[in-house]
Amino acid sequence: MAHRVREGLFVGRFKGVMARILVVDDEEIVRDLVRETLHIGSHDICFASDGSEALLLAPSVDLVLLDLCLNGEPDGLEICQRLRGPRSPKVILLTGDHQESTRSACMGAGAAAFLTKPFSPLRLIEEVESVLDKVS
Repeated sequence: MAHRVREGLFVGRFKGVMARILVVDDEEIVRDLVRETLHIGSHDICFASDGSEALLLAPSVDLVLLDLCLNGEPDGLEICQRLRGPRSPKVILLTGDHQESTRSACMGAGAAAFLTKPFSPLRLIEEVESVLDKVS
């Protein structure tokens, strides 16, 4: 997958169009890592730390990066299921669980992709750009 760096900005396969991305994770360190990684791509990024806030913000974004194991209700899997539909944002689920059964459950809930923590910034960029490329 070819990526170019021009004047410090990441130019990926999303044809240079800025996407609106919602990052949902109850761990501040993960939100910070994702913000720093995706900021390079000049995407518009917003954040939620719980499921209720995520459901309020999700209709206004192109992509949701969603932690599977959020504290409280709803959890990431339920949010993913509720965001299914033709006008809903795509979802990339993030989890520390490396089991194949978890991956299958996530994909069955409608996730466009699945990343296990810890993930590299490059792997995150590749998944985000791949999913956004399918949206455009």
